[in-house]
Parts: sequence; structure tokens; C-alpha cells
Amino acid sequence: MAWGAINRYTVQMPAEIRHIIFSQAEQIEAITDHFKRIGDPLPSGTVKRIRRSMMPEIVVTIDFVSDKSQSEREIILYEEWLVAAFLAYCKLKAVPVPVKAAKRLLLAGDVLFFQISRNVPNQNLRKVTYMLADAGT
Repeated sequence: MAWGAINRYTVQMPAEIRHIIFSQAEQIEAITDHFKRIGDPLPSGTVKRIRRSMMPEIVVTIDFVSDKSQSEREIILYEEWLVAAFLAYCKLKAVPVPVKAAKRLLLAGDVLFFQISRNVPNQNLRKVTYMLADAGT
């Protein structure tokens, strides 16, 4: 291919892996905002605890106490829903996320990572994931 024939449509972008780490407050804000956005706002209450686990996908369980009844309630959120919430939060906060990138959650210890990758072979992505998991333990 001649140099003059190269344009932005024929040049492959370099490989990219990014990890966005949300604080617990940011996670709660992203989740609460997403519930409102989809038309199912959470009842008012106080978050008591957030638990993160793998079964086999990442699951976040939020324990909170209702302001009205003072009863405890548990909400379980699965990875697909959480990815949508974090994507919307990134858009709201003007954090650039490539549309054609792979997006997933990773858990290393107590830390929840939002991983964004593109043009990365799977074997290299697995190496990065294992390195993060080792660092979190």
C-alpha cells in the first residue's frame, strides 16, 4: 500500500487497556443514578454495606436501611447491569470510553475495576487480569 493511500480508516489503532477505579461513593452514585435513569428509583435510605463477589460473574450486593420503615433491604446487581451503570456514569462525568472497546468488570480484593480494552489479544488481556488479581491479594 502506498503511503498516500493510508487514511484513518485503514490504520489500526494501537492496543489499549484502561482500568477505571470507582470509589465506594462513586459506585453508589453511579448505581443510584442508573436506577433513576431507567425509571426505577431506589427507595430513600442509607447504605449500610456494599459487598462484591464472584459467582462466576461479578455481583454487587447493597445492604441499606429504609428511611421510612427503618427495615433492612438487600439489592443484588449483576455485572451486565453494573457495566451499563458505570458507562452512563463515565458519560455523565465526561470520562472518554471508546464505543468499540470491550468493557467488563474485574475484582481484585475489595477493589472493583472497570476494564476497557480494544485491539488486545485475549491472551494478553488474561495476563493483565491475573496481574491485577495478584496485586489485589
